[in-house]
Amino acid sequence: TASGATIFKWQRCDPGTDPCAADANQNASGWQNTTTQESDPSTYTLTPADQGMMIRVLGKDTSLGTKFVPSNRVGPVAPPPPGSITVTKDLAPADDGGVFDLMVDDVVVADDASDGDSGTASNLSPGTYTVAELAGTGTSLGDYDSSVQCTGEGDAQSGTSLNVTVAAGENVQCTITNTRDGSITVTKDLAPADDGGVFDL
Repeated sequence: TASGATIFKWQRCDPGTDPCAADANQNASGWQNTTTQESDPSTYTLTPADQGMMIRVLGKDTSLGTKFVPSNRVGPVAPPPPGSITVTKDLAPADDGGVFDLMVDDVVVADDASDGDSGTASNLSPGTYTVAELAGTGTSLGDYDSSVQCTGEGDAQSGTSLNVTVAAGENVQCTITNTRDGSITVTKDLAPADDGGVFDL
């Protein structure tokens, strides 16, 4: 943290080759603009790549103008906590006989899942994953209207897959809903039954 200053550039330095001495050249090689990695404009967030390094920040405040703040050597940086994605099957009607393979990326987390069944992909690094399903035993996806909804990803999206962003330590809950398509049966009734008329229904 650069107290009293707004960080707008930072630099990672190796203490063995570059002591992170103050450098008045704001455009020197190695300076990086701050990104959404920073939780607020006066904080630089450490990552595992910073272990054993020093961080130099270029900040500015109203009283001192531009200033440089070298850090101490960074100690061990813990990796981000793992996240998870749980995928749950929702069938309409609930007693529909369809079964589905629920997936996170290429991993099947629930095989031949029916209504209410779920599976979880655990120990996920922060990043983007695809939640999807395939038709299970004796089931055709074409017989259903399908949608996917996951926490943090807004409204349900039509289809059988959705890209999901998992933050460090986040446990994402997804539901894949399948609504059985209806049908209309039209029957011809003639009186008398042996009438020779024929009709396009």
